[in-house]
Amino acid sequence: MKRIATLAFLTILLPIQNAISWNEEKQIPQAWIFDAHLLDQGRKKPRVEEQGLEVLQPEIGSKPRVYYKNLHLMTKCFVSGSVVVIVDGVEECAEDAEVVLSQNGSEIARAVTDMFGEFKIDKLEKNSGHYVVSVNSSSYGSKSAQFNLSDESSYLGVMTLEDGT
Repeated sequence: MKRIATLAFLTILLPIQNAISWNEEKQIPQAWIFDAHLLDQGRKKPRVEEQGLEVLQPEIGSKPRVYYKNLHLMTKCFVSGSVVVIVDGVEECAEDAEVVLSQNGSEIARAVTDMFGEFKIDKLEKNSGHYVVSVNSSSYGSKSAQFNLSDESSYLGVMTLEDGT
């Protein structure tokens, strides 16, 4: 009984995003990652596959027990920057400007600047070569920047759009 109480207490201490829950009926802790009960009920894939989790070095063909969320933050690169507009001589953040990333004339990705005029496009392969980022605002025109992506992510700095009105 002491072991069951300890396990129940641990499920209260370790509810990491509901990863461990207490099964009152069976009096045992359960981890969501196994999903055996859902697979028994006919689900085709475990939830871990539906959440976009990744394994480290899938190319070696092992059967890992550890899955990572946002692994691309460590294994891939991103490009980011800030977009501002000049309105009556004052620099303002360019919210909702459209950002297009292209390589060899083909669109790779698209983003929109946030309320601070910032954008980020991620999941780019390291050392993947030459890119062009184009920023377009219906009110303030457009601007482009070119860069080469090496083995590190790239910050393009501040891109300034002039008042087109």
